[in-house]
Amino acid sequence: MIWIKIPKFILLIVLFINSPAIASDVRLAGMGGGSLAGSDFESDVYSNTAHLGDLTSISCAAGFGVRLVDYTKTIKFLYMSIDTTYESVYNESYSFRAYNPSLGVMFPVKTIGTNFALSIGSDRGDNIYGTNNNYQTNIRVARKLGNISLGIGYDLLIVSDKRYSDASVGFISGENDSKVILNASLQGIEEATINLNLNVQYKKEIAKKVGLGLTGGLIRDRLLDWNVYEIGAGVLFKSILFIKTDLFCDILNQGHFQEDGAFRVNGWTRYGFEKYITQWWAIRGGISNYKPDASLFNYSTTYDLRHYYSVGATLSAANTLRFEYAYVTEASQDRQNHYTKVIWDL
Repeated sequence: MIWIKIPKFILLIVLFINSPAIASDVRLAGMGGGSLAGSDFESDVYSNTAHLGDLTSISCAAGFGVRLVDYTKTIKFLYMSIDTTYESVYNESYSFRAYNPSLGVMFPVKTIGTNFALSIGSDRGDNIYGTNNNYQTNIRVARKLGNISLGIGYDLLIVSDKRYSDASVGFISGENDSKVILNASLQGIEEATINLNLNVQYKKEIAKKVGLGLTGGLIRDRLLDWNVYEIGAGVLFKSILFIKTDLFCDILNQGHFQEDGAFRVNGWTRYGFEKYITQWWAIRGGISNYKPDASLFNYSTTYDLRHYYSVGATLSAANTLRFEYAYVTEASQDRQNHYTKVIWDL
């Protein structure tokens, strides 16, 4: 028995060296960024630790993300005087390469009825401000008591020489066909200003092949001294008609009061599909103008996306090993984002 476990551990290390990051959201990135009415266990665990209560066996994930940016912007200046007018034009170019490998494991400890998850990762390369040299660690602990799951989480993000920490508490009541999901987190617990993030979700199967997802949230930004409110709704159609494809649509709105008392609202939408060609492989795609906030979702490997298109695929070997890939490109810049992930359920 011990001899069998050693090769598995060695293979996991090889996967990490050869690439990947928990890239917990690669599947979601490949179909527009996610679905309020759908689910993705590996990603859900890190957005709300209470999801970890449903874990039944050891699961390992390794991923690798690559961002390639070649961006040229044309800037024009118009000069005018009494007797002449002329125009000055120049191009401003950026070229970045950044990489973020990571590794994660989730495992149940049946003797105490508690599940644990740990992921580590880094983001190294270039951006518009200079060089990235960031590291992150995510810890999750959860326990299921009947139809209720409780969990706590801790995130540590090291950016250059600065440390940022988040602590969260998660709660889920219900089963797969109807769930109430609560999450509360304190962001920047090592800083002088602590942001509070409260979120509630409701998911329900309203028909045999139709799912509904609702969300609402409050972010108390102490640094800017304002409250940000968020609401959203999504619908998921499962294996519809003869094409046997899952389709989803999400609408999200976020607003806050400005200094002049006006209430500013920003809206986002995302659409996506996923189809299993066979039980062994699937294809997906999506379009979105929703931008995940990296400060709220620092476990994510896909970020800095504004109005983007994406495609992805999953290839499975047996029922325990999956390889996932997503390609994401933005409409406004010459940017490529490639994400891969390997998931091994032991």
